[in-house]
Amino acid sequence: MSEKLYLGVSKINITPEVGCCLYGYAPDVFSKSVHDDLTAIAFYFKSGDTEALLLSLSLCSIKTELSDEIASLIEEKYGVPKGNCIIHCIHNHSGPNVSGDVGWGDVDRKYYNGILLPNLMKVIGEAKSSPVAVRMAVATGESFIGINRRQLFPDNRAHLGQNP
Repeated sequence: MSEKLYLGVSKINITPEVGCCLYGYAPDVFSKSVHDDLTAIAFYFKSGDTEALLLSLSLCSIKTELSDEIASLIEEKYGVPKGNCIIHCIHNHSGPNVSGDVGWGDVDRKYYNGILLPNLMKVIGEAKSSPVAVRMAVATGESFIGINRRQLFPDNRAHLGQNP
């Protein structure tokens, strides 16, 4: 008989202070208000002795070195192996810079150390403390709401694509 699968889920606010420099714009574009809060959702999985963690962040992207650092801290604090941690961002251009990509400015360390990191550790602890038995299924589907912004035509011209 296979091991049962357990899942713990928790969500936390990771919104910076109004006035933070926004990532994905020209330099020196700052937030003027908050329309929707930024969040981190932790999904903690356990089956037998195996633990895994998925973190979903409403940020644009995260620097590899920072995601490695976070995964190491998770392993140290919560015992979830670094290799079993996935940190994913939804690609939001209305949040702080934790990417540090060339040409987009430096990582906002004040935000990372003061808001993001402590809240990630908190939300992971909450998710890990409350797992329940779950069943997993797989399904497929189609979505026709996207647009190919650079649709390539047979004559090698590219145009703004249309929704199907």
